[in-house]
Amino acid sequence: MIDNAITCVQFRARNAKIEIRRDCDDIAFDADPDRLVQVMTNLLTNAIKFSPQDSIVEVHAVRGPGGITTFAVEDQGRGVPEDKLAKIFMRYEQVELSDSTQKQGTGLGLAICRTIVEAHGGEIWAENNGAKGARFSFSIEKPSPHA
Repeated sequence: MIDNAITCVQFRARNAKIEIRRDCDDIAFDADPDRLVQVMTNLLTNAIKFSPQDSIVEVHAVRGPGGITTFAVEDQGRGVPEDKLAKIFMRYEQVELSDSTQKQGTGLGLAICRTIVEAHGGEIWAENNGAKGARFSFSIEKPSPHA
């Protein structure tokens, strides 16, 4: 799933001079792979869009306690103001008003991601990534019986 999403955004990343690094456990889980590729592709596209040239976007996946799988996309961009961290998952919500024209967004991508993740029994959230950048994470709470 993660490799498919990275393949979808690789051309955009190269054009933006962004390197994508993958650090993921090999995890099996019961989910709709097409919808989760859609979520991961959206998160990667946003990370590329808001990152400066010659920076790195990292993708992580880890199986945690209770079999919950957590995925994260970290960028080195401008980050998200604290008062917007929860709001950006609402329809038509963007960090700055100018983002819709400057970054060519509609404000629907993260709301769609939230709907998909919640349909899988999971949750999605954002946080600032240290001094610079943002981390967008989501968890899937339906582990595969074959894992």
